[in-house]
Amino acid sequence: MHLKRLAVPRSWTVSKKTDYWATTPKTSHPRERAIPINVVLRDVLGIVDSTREVKKIIRDRGLLVDGNEINDHKHGVGLMDVISIPEAELHLRTTIDSKNRLKFIKIDEQEANTKLCKIDNKKILKNSETQLNLHDGTNITIEADDYKTKDTIKISIPTKEIQKHIPFGKGKKALIIGGKHAGEIAEIKTHEISDGSKPNHILLEGEEEFRTIEEYVIVVGDEEPEVTLQ
Repeated sequence: MHLKRLAVPRSWTVSKKTDYWATTPKTSHPRERAIPINVVLRDVLGIVDSTREVKKIIRDRGLLVDGNEINDHKHGVGLMDVISIPEAELHLRTTIDSKNRLKFIKIDEQEANTKLCKIDNKKILKNSETQLNLHDGTNITIEADDYKTKDTIKISIPTKEIQKHIPFGKGKKALIIGGKHAGEIAEIKTHEISDGSKPNHILLEGEEEFRTIEEYVIVVGDEEPEVTLQ
């Protein structure tokens, strides 16, 4: 399926009038929060001038996402994903700006080996193991079940070994990924459970005190973020 430029998600930092068509991402992330690596390198960062150059980097096995070689210029990246071009000594983490758009910040080689993932759901498997369903559409299977939805795990990439568990709760640092406070890092004060079908809200304190819906909050650290996000 082709994607018209005028219909690209608001999370893309690209001009909608320079071309008629845009690359459609192939991704496990929610479609509205994913952008194809081709568009990232060519249109957002300006590292290359054409899709042909992106394909050449891929053929030379010089492009990694979360530590894995990718083989498709349509590969979609989303929140917290790490893009690496080792030959250029370039490592980027995908985060979000104040306008709800995906942005890419430089990180060092050591930090490029880790990633934060929010636990969106859990499943008990037939062998009594637990499967953690993560915000990026991937899964991790574990034996000890000390994890809850809304918690965050810090994992190594590409091995996906859990390095740290950051429980959701009062006093934790959180990244806001939607609404008018998108891109801010704030401290969780209270978790407000709503009745019926209304979304739960969270009271946070950053430069000012504010509320946002639970869906827009990802815990990123105890006292400080575990990774560079701004």
